[in-house]
Amino acid sequence: MTNLELVRAIANEEQADISLYAGESSLFLKKIKGGADIAGTFKAFALDEQAHLNALSAAAGLKLNPKPRSIPPFSSLRKTLRMHLARENAGIKLYEALLNYCEKESEKTAIKRILLQEAHHLKVIKKYLLLIG
Repeated sequence: MTNLELVRAIANEEQADISLYAGESSLFLKKIKGGADIAGTFKAFALDEQAHLNALSAAAGLKLNPKPRSIPPFSSLRKTLRMHLARENAGIKLYEALLNYCEKESEKTAIKRILLQEAHHLKVIKKYLLLIG
């Protein structure tokens, strides 16, 4: 995979995550006690993913505006969280691969910041999975 292909693949995944997290926040609000906190977290994750897409665009020097891809949400909270575990892990691997292409320190720093946020997303998702059993 070339650098440009990798950047576009990451952008596509970030765009999908933006819509997933935003849409699923209402699922948590309705399905479980204390769901408002989780809904707020997922809304914040959607904003994080948008910031990641913006930072990726800036680091790549490209205007990345992938077409939104629709991924249907699960009706099960457990399945939703497991899907996000897999997606966040895959995203981390893509960003780690992108680090190998970065030549400028500013690009590396931007990608490392994104990786820290993605790791935080994973930690929170794992916590929620443990809470719902």
